[in-house]
Amino acid sequence: MRAPTALPNDSSPKLTLGLPGFTFEDLYRPRGLRRLSERFDAWLTEHEPELFQVFDAYRKSGGSNLSGAIESNVLIRVSRHVARFLACLFNIESEQEDLARRLTGELPLFDFKRDFITRRVFKKGAPDRPTLAEFPSLDARMRLLLQLGFPEASSLEDLERSLAESILTLMDLERLFSGALPAEQQPRAAALRERWTALRTALLSTPEGRDAFGSSLVTTGDDAAELQSVRALLSLADRWTFARALHPQLKELFHTWTTHRLPKPLVFDQLVQLHRPDPNLPEIAESPEHHLRHRDG
Repeated sequence: MRAPTALPNDSSPKLTLGLPGFTFEDLYRPRGLRRLSERFDAWLTEHEPELFQVFDAYRKSGGSNLSGAIESNVLIRVSRHVARFLACLFNIESEQEDLARRLTGELPLFDFKRDFITRRVFKKGAPDRPTLAEFPSLDARMRLLLQLGFPEASSLEDLERSLAESILTLMDLERLFSGALPAEQQPRAAALRERWTALRTALLSTPEGRDAFGSSLVTTGDDAAELQSVRALLSLADRWTFARALHPQLKELFHTWTTHRLPKPLVFDQLVQLHRPDPNLPEIAESPEHHLRHRDG
């Protein structure tokens, strides 16, 4: 039997920090935190000496020497170094890189939502909006466009991403032929032209494709003519997306695709949407079923 005064053996694994000279205990000791802060200053000086000078002056002034956008920009730039410093401290650099890759991979979805869904399909006052009756014909042509022109996208399990990447390709082609391709994207110009040639060929490779897209792709030649053809395909995707939102079954998909969720109009006396299930008891209110987020357990 162990004596009452004997200390138990702690066999739990020890946390090893990634910065030499520091232990876990330093993280809750004032002296350790002071040394850690000094180490970060040395880190920032090594990587961006000019930024350290600006940040150090900012700290010494108590945050009073900078304001507005300049202050925000400095803090954001420093925060990037803080993130890398902490990843090194806790030996999670590979996990941080993996997370950054996954988050960067989501950027096309944000571009798709902003540039296509918000600014084109559901733009307030957008002309030529289709009706629900037009959906079957639009759906048949859109499916054919994806099948022939973007077969690699249709093989992906993530339908939302495959649709986003396909339409973003068309939007890049629109920028190319309209002369609006950003300077940093100019190295892609030759590849985009090759992609458009392959896309046009694929869409006209079958009788069904020629029937569906022959009139849209009849113009060839200079960039102005190619732009007309690209915009015809984008118009199809635009009208199809809008008509699908009207479909009684398919519109429920909008509640599962984040790219299709749009902010509702702001009505200050109805900020929370309520459903009253019993007209005889109006004091009973609940949230609409499709807005509920169910938890396991």
